[in-house]
Amino acid sequence: MPAAPHRDPVLSLERWSTDDLPVLVHSNTRRMTQYLGGPESHAALLKRHARYLRSWETGDARMFRIEVEGVPDPVGSVGYWEDEWHGRPVFESGWSVHTPYQDRGYATRAMRLLVADAAAHRTPERALLVAFPMVENLPSNALCRRLGFRDEGEQEYPGRRGGTVRVRAWSVDLRDVPAKAVDA
Repeated sequence: MPAAPHRDPVLSLERWSTDDLPVLVHSNTRRMTQYLGGPESHAALLKRHARYLRSWETGDARMFRIEVEGVPDPVGSVGYWEDEWHGRPVFESGWSVHTPYQDRGYATRAMRLLVADAAAHRTPERALLVAFPMVENLPSNALCRRLGFRDEGEQEYPGRRGGTVRVRAWSVDLRDVPAKAVDA
């Protein structure tokens, strides 16, 4: 009998909810935050969680937890928010996949869904999605390249703990992306 074809587990993005603080806690390790300036205090995580929840009400961001079929807990988070870059309105994106679930393609799959969602929610003045991984963060820069983001070069970027850090800027024109909103 022939072997059954390989099927990747279903991955979905689910709207950030009041129960999702543990997703931030699991992402707040030294290893997971090495390119972000290190772990945040619990008070800072609580503020971030409240901001993610509030963003759905204000409409200025869409934050999601990443769910994978057969995995009992979320494997990470992904989202985008309104920002400004080079004097123009943009959506800035960010993602985090917990250490035990890295190198399985989950970040790529989640970001593909996120880009399509951003395309579905773009406006005429906000049609660019950007990402700013630190130059040293080779996996995140490779992810942007794999997704077809345009390499905009290196630049200084405000650090999470003050000062600036060196990032590689990436962009994708959402007008060129098939739009599909995540049901949330």
